[in-house]
Amino acid sequence: MVALLEKIQVPTILLWFSVRSPAYQGIYPPVWPRQINRWLEQISKGKIGLWRRRNETRVERFLGDFPHLVNQAMVDQLKPYADCYVEYVGQPGLPQPLRTYGGKSLAPNIYYPSPEMHREVYDKLLPATQSLLSPL
Repeated sequence: MVALLEKIQVPTILLWFSVRSPAYQGIYPPVWPRQINRWLEQISKGKIGLWRRRNETRVERFLGDFPHLVNQAMVDQLKPYADCYVEYVGQPGLPQPLRTYGGKSLAPNIYYPSPEMHREVYDKLLPATQSLLSPL
């Protein structure tokens, strides 16, 4: 990320966009996700079907909310390489009801940012982008 930010020749904004603050403590064990996946396969004994879906521990529970494995220390390392930092933490509109074009209900969106969240991020980004624009 630092190498990328150093190469960009126009003003940059570092954006934190999440349902959680970057100042969080990870709850995952100190092993890599691949090792977790192997462990899950071993304890589930390769079973598939309803029992496995109900009882296996999912990697996502260890990794927490998006962005995975990114914390305040990492953000602080990147801030000096951006011209501006904008932080958004919220979850209005979640869970978001979803329907098909035919009106059939789908499982609600509980992971991806909602339209309301995008609107609030826009409201925070607008003054930051305006402050970086040179007068015409």
